[in-house]
Order: sequence, then C-alpha cells, then structure tokens
Amino acid sequence: MAKRVGLGVRTVQRWVSQDVSGETGYHHKHRSRFDAYETYVQQRWDEGCHTIQQLWREIRAQGYPHSATALRKHLKALSGKKHVDVPEACLLDHFSAKKAVWLFMRSFSDLKEKEREELVAIRQASAVADTMYQLVQEFLRIVHKLQGGQLDAWIAQVMASEIKEFQRFAKGLQRDKAAVLTGLTLSYTNGQTEGQVTRIKLIKRMMYGRAGFALFRQRVVHRFSYLLVRFFRKEGGTGDNLTLTSGRGSHEHASGEHHVILCVRLGSKRREGSLT
Repeated sequence: MAKRVGLGVRTVQRWVSQDVSGETGYHHKHRSRFDAYETYVQQRWDEGCHTIQQLWREIRAQGYPHSATALRKHLKALSGKKHVDVPEACLLDHFSAKKAVWLFMRSFSDLKEKEREELVAIRQASAVADTMYQLVQEFLRIVHKLQGGQLDAWIAQVMASEIKEFQRFAKGLQRDKAAVLTGLTLSYTNGQTEGQVTRIKLIKRMMYGRAGFALFRQRVVHRFSYLLVRFFRKEGGTGDNLTLTSGRGSHEHASGEHHVILCVRLGSKRREGSLT
C-alpha cells in the first residue's frame, strides 16, 4: 500500500492503526518570488518555448528580480511534473516475492491449508505465476528423482515460456550441461566430503584461542579414524586386521584392540599418535 501511494511504510501503518488519514507535512510548498510568474512561464513552456534565456528576459521585463540560473532551477521542477497513473489494486499486492518463492519450492502436500489457498490464489491471479509454478515443480521432480534425461524437455519448456529469469537459468545449465546431467543422473554425491570439511571448520572455530594443536588434532582425527574403521570393517569382512595404506602413512586397526594407530604428515613434520 505504501509503495502504491508513494508514502512511507510507517506513515501508512500509523494511519491504519489510528483509522485516520491526512496530508503529510513532507512536501509543503514554499513561497517564492517566482510564484507570481509561474502561470505565465508554464503557459509559454506549454506553447513550446523551452529557451531559458528567452523566458528569463520576458519575465524580467515583468519585474522578476532573480537571475536566469534561479529560473532554471524553478523550471527543472516545473518541467519535471508528470501525471502518474496509480495501478489498480491486485490480489497479489499483499504477497511478497519471498513468500511466493517459499510456496513454489515446496510440495503441495506439505503445505498447510492456508498456504494451499494462498498458492491457488496466486496461480489463478496470474498466468505467468502459474507457468512458473509448473516449471519449478517439474525441475524439483527431476532433481529429486534423478531424471536427468528429461532435462532437455524442461529447458525447451522454459525457452517457450518467455520468462527471462528462467531462461537465464536454463542457459546457465546448458553451459555446463555435462556436469548438470551427471548430477541429475548418478546417485553419487560429494555431500560426505563437504560435511567433513564443515565439521573440521566448526571444531576449529570452537577451539580458536582456547586450546592447542594437540587437542584439535585429537578431536579431528579420532572421529576420522572411527569412520575409517567402520568403512574397512564393512569392506574387509571378518578379517583380524584392517589396514589402509597411502603415500602419507598407514592406518591400522586390530579387531581385538580398542585403539587406533595413525601416522599423519603435517607440513614437514610426521606425527604419530594412539587414540583411544
């Protein structure tokens, strides 16, 4: 509402809460010596005389006391006045873009009754919004069900929709199409790697300025060793010893013991430790 009438949000909220309306005091017209000549200047301006010096000479002969520079400032405001057509009220005025996106990105079955009514209202009020909703839901279905083979058909629908924002997104997918198809087809993911990186960063920030490297190393490597043991138990079956060998050291676990021996190379130093 505030945007439509060109007033501040707080002003409109105050008027609504007090059930009153009134004129704002923000744009009081100040008295000026130009006021006596404004009608004549406006008439000459409408007739097509837009030369500042000519207008200044004419009103100076009538008694205007100021310079052509002062007249220019008045004419700037005068010529800038334009009639503004306020758009008609629409059902979608009270919906924010953030709220609409939230409704579009979720499954219809997950929405509450009120949210379903709002979503239906948006789709019925705008054909473009209805098309956007269908495209969003179709793309989410492709992502969740790993149906990358249907990506080309979805991109074709986007290009035919003439929605510029969606078309830019589709063109970005086409530029890296091989990687996108892989992500939308295969079940493999780097989520585990990203999760471990996030965990290490969290531990680092929790311990910053509170403990030394020894404790930090133990918290990081102990959890990592547990994951390794569990992984190699799964891969190695019932063997007595499970060993991981790499260029930087080895990780060993004896099934009859309750500790892990790790060798880790950090920078130029090689550290060994036993974690219980």
